[in-house]
Amino acid sequence: MAGGRSSTLSEVLAGMAAGMSSCVDEESAAWIAVARAEEALPGWAAAVALVRRRRPVHAACNPSLRPIEQSQLEAGQGPLIDAAETGQVAQCADLAVSTAWPDWTPAASRSGWRSILCLPLLGRGGRRTAAVVTFAHPRPDQLDDGTKTVAELVATYAAIGLETVGRLANLTVAGDSQASIGLAIGVLMERFELSEAQAFAVLRRYSQDRQRKLREVATDLLNTGQLPPD
Repeated sequence: MAGGRSSTLSEVLAGMAAGMSSCVDEESAAWIAVARAEEALPGWAAAVALVRRRRPVHAACNPSLRPIEQSQLEAGQGPLIDAAETGQVAQCADLAVSTAWPDWTPAASRSGWRSILCLPLLGRGGRRTAAVVTFAHPRPDQLDDGTKTVAELVATYAAIGLETVGRLANLTVAGDSQASIGLAIGVLMERFELSEAQAFAVLRRYSQDRQRKLREVATDLLNTGQLPPD
């Protein structure tokens, strides 16, 4: 709000982009996406779930939506699950009469939610679902074309923001990992009078033999001062 005036959609989307760009992790960015989504669609509650191996994982959620999000994760069915697994939009105009998700819909309806829309947020290249944004309304038949158009715009901005934050976070992890590996190589060189290539080969062998990431072996060495036992 600015001086009592409602923000326009373009202002809401610009605020979402600016807010998410300043985040250091996906969960923080997801909370901004939820807040801005609800600002863009007054009367709707929103949630964002990240997707890991085609399964949704809680990230940010209007508290009133948390029970129906959790119940979908427990039941293994619902529009959130469908959107995460298929990469397709999942929606229902009235949960009170729907038979689409029999193990989940009755509880969702009893919780007071009637209209629901789950939009998959595609990752780089559109080849995988990186997250799902959920919109829910307590009244039935609220999924008109205008509402869905706004929801899709919000989802597009959220997808871009989450991908950007995720990529930057991965770069930070990659930098930290490189530093850990370099320090571990230095420890091995000093302790066992190895060349840099020989020390790296030792780390790589332990990594391969134990099917662990190289940075994990390096971190263990730095934390314990020892390589894993043979």
